[in-house]
Formats: sequence, C-alpha cells, structure tokens
Amino acid sequence: MAGAANKKRAQLTYATAPAPSAGMMYDAFGVQVPIPAEGYRNIGYVHALTGDTAMEMSLNPASTVVTTSGGAVTSFNAPSFEGAAVASTNQVNIGIGTATLMDFGTDPVSGMSWGRWQGGQINRVSLATGQVSAVSQGAGSTHWFATPTQTQAIVLPLTGIIPYTLVGGTSPTDTSGTIGKLNSATFTANFTNATVDIGLNLSMPATKLPAVTIDASAFGIPILPGANFKTASPTINCPACTGVTSGTIGGQFSGPGGAGVGVGYGFKNDTQIINGAAVFRK
Repeated sequence: MAGAANKKRAQLTYATAPAPSAGMMYDAFGVQVPIPAEGYRNIGYVHALTGDTAMEMSLNPASTVVTTSGGAVTSFNAPSFEGAAVASTNQVNIGIGTATLMDFGTDPVSGMSWGRWQGGQINRVSLATGQVSAVSQGAGSTHWFATPTQTQAIVLPLTGIIPYTLVGGTSPTDTSGTIGKLNSATFTANFTNATVDIGLNLSMPATKLPAVTIDASAFGIPILPGANFKTASPTINCPACTGVTSGTIGGQFSGPGGAGVGVGYGFKNDTQIINGAAVFRK
C-alpha cells in the first residue's frame, strides 16, 4: 500500500492535488505536514559527496535554519545528505563546519538567498542520536539556496505562462575545486500546465579534462504539490564532454504566487561532477 500511495503522490501536481487542510502544507515529498507556528524555510542543496549528482530539498521550521548576521545560511536540517531522500522526516543537521562561505547573495524582492560552502569539512549531526561526524568536501563545494521565512502554504497561480528573471546564483564548481561560469539561465513557469521549463549554459576551464561548455535544458517538468520540481533526465549538449554525460535539475518556488524560485543543478562529465545554484524572480 505504501508503494501505491507514493506512486499516487508522485503523479500529482500542485494543480491536481487536494488543497491542504487548515494549518497544513505540502512538503517536498507531496505529504501534508503542519505549518510551524514560527514559520518555515525551504532549503535546496546540491553536492557531489556521494560520487554522483545530488540535488535535494528540505523543509525547516524557521528556528532550525542558522544564519550569519548578514543572512547567509550556515546550518539547516535535511532529510538526507547521502543520496536521494525518501521521507520528509528530518534526519540530520548539516553545518558549514570548516568550509568557507562563497558567492553569498540575496534578492531583496523575493527574499531568496544563495551561496556555497567551499572545501573543508561539513558538520553532520544525527537528530536521532546526536552523534557528530565530519564530512570532508575535499576541494569541492555544497551549493544552496533558501527561501525567506514563510507562514502560509505556497499557493501558485493556476493559469498563465510567466518567464522569470535570473537575479543571482553561485559559480559552478567541480569536485577538484575548479570554478566555472554560469553564462546564462532561463526559467519559465507554465502554470496552466503545472510545469516549468529550464535552460542552463555554463562553462568550465580545462583541468585534467578539456574545457567544456554545457548547454542543458528541461521542458515540461511537473510542479509537484509542494511547489517544487525535479528531473534526472535533462537534455545535455556538450561537444567537448567525454564519456557519458548525465545531470539533475531541481528547485523550489517561494512566496505569494511563486514570487521567487531557486534552482539547483548537477552535471556529470566522465569523472567530473559540476554543481551550482541559481535564483530567479517574477
């Protein structure tokens, strides 16, 4: 029965799912959960610590997201940091540890923020046992984006096709610490069809592998009940890439009517894994 229920939830979009009950909202897994009295924040995070592309999203009561005085996220609770999350129950707290905060930015209109934790060791604390462990990033980075504190369920329009504007994001990086450039990014929400279209163009300089330019796109990604979306099958054009190229793109709307949206991405070029995050607004 659980498998059938999960399959049914996966087929729902924000437009076809039943309206959440009073005081409830949908999380990233299509499950209704209580809206914390203090408000909540959605955190998207992208990393390559599993040896593959990993883009995940987590739902946090506002008090569990720790920030600097300037607003940069330095720790949050997450369902998983070891691959695809399978439940909405928070399992670990992830902290910046000895990593260095880079590329931090905010959008004053949507309230979205973004950044990356570069190198060093990330702190990982089990919420069940309190056990603390350090996760080495090598020279790589964990990229993140965060919504502002929200006190109501996210309600998106049911009609209209709206192109969003890129307002910021992190520099794409790979696991060896190479820093690339996000050349362009597009995002269009088709609220009538409850889908999104995403285009990303980024370049990485030569390392042990040749320099590459990755042009990735994904069309018709369903917007799920939690106002989030994800695909593991984007179309990737990369003439200089070697071996099999794959990728993951996902993200989260925020604010009234989907005022802002964060997108995280990961691409694999042979042994090179490239990650980044971008933020858009209406």
